[in-house]
Amino acid sequence: MTKEEMWDRLNTYKFPSIRPDDVKEWFSENQDDESLAELLAQVCNRTACLMAESSESDDPWLEVIFYDWDELEEELVQECLTRLKGKGVLPDAKGRYAQIESYMEKHGYRNGNGWWIKNEKNQT
Repeated sequence: MTKEEMWDRLNTYKFPSIRPDDVKEWFSENQDDESLAELLAQVCNRTACLMAESSESDDPWLEVIFYDWDELEEELVQECLTRLKGKGVLPDAKGRYAQIESYMEKHGYRNGNGWWIKNEKNQT
């Protein structure tokens, strides 16, 4: 799957457009820092949408889907933190997003109150 196909599928919120296992497989073949940042932004944003949807729904499957994506988000955050630690720049911050903010900013994203937003100058 190309990078563009991955982003298209991640931005399609109709299910089952993509599953966390599809993302893991793609990432296993695209391990560079830029791909991690882009993937992390997409997964975090998808997880936030799922959290909102599952809190407003009685559908038990939606909650299961949310937890699958949340688990993937945590795995990607941990990978990001491992890379920061390896570079000796692990920030002394609390909270998942605060800890990875410097990494995300370096790769063209800003924290928009819980949403990772690509900086305009970095958009293609």
